[in-house]
Amino acid sequence: MSDTKAVEQYIEEIRNRLANITPGPWVVETDGTRVWHRGSGGTICEVNFDHQTGDHQPGEDQAFIANAPSDIAFLLEQLASIRSQIEAAVQAEREACAVIADEELEYFVGHPQGNTRIAPERIRRRIRSRGEAPSTPNQSEQ
Repeated sequence: MSDTKAVEQYIEEIRNRLANITPGPWVVETDGTRVWHRGSGGTICEVNFDHQTGDHQPGEDQAFIANAPSDIAFLLEQLASIRSQIEAAVQAEREACAVIADEELEYFVGHPQGNTRIAPERIRRRIRSRGEAPSTPNQSEQ
């Protein structure tokens, strides 16, 4: 799912599903197969398993289900925080690169005898020297 719109839509669907569930806390029944709502005592779900194959983990399944609302809310918060951090870093990088480009262009305007064909490479070199700009493969070989 690499389409940004599709990802955003899916995340919004997850948020909506989370917002519309029975409010917690959800609790695991210690001597049974239920996950229940602490406030009403109503069953959220019942975890059944096949005794013959023995490949089910009902206690782990119950814990996963009971904690899913708070776990998903936490992960959505982390996702939003990481996105904000990335957006801020990208904006700061754009601003820093724009300053470098402006400084270099100002230099070349002030020195008309300079070779303007080297201006783009000089700008790239300064941006790379910041140590933060991503480089493309084999740049050093070009």
